[in-house]
Amino acid sequence: VGPGRAHLMVGLRSARVRGSRARLFVGCGIVAGSIAEAEWRETEMKSLAVLRALGGGDVGRQ
Repeated sequence: VGPGRAHLMVGLRSARVRGSRARLFVGCGIVAGSIAEAEWRETEMKSLAVLRALGGGDVGRQ
């Protein structure tokens, strides 16, 4: 961040791992023209990518 400019990043995929369990966190960027159903599908695909990277397992939603 500086005069006249800023460089910011948002982590849209992350996980908290405790022992053999992981809680996944995913998000999306909502902008003008976004379609809610498409954004939802995108977050599901992101969560599946993280889940697979961690070795798969059961999916529970809270």
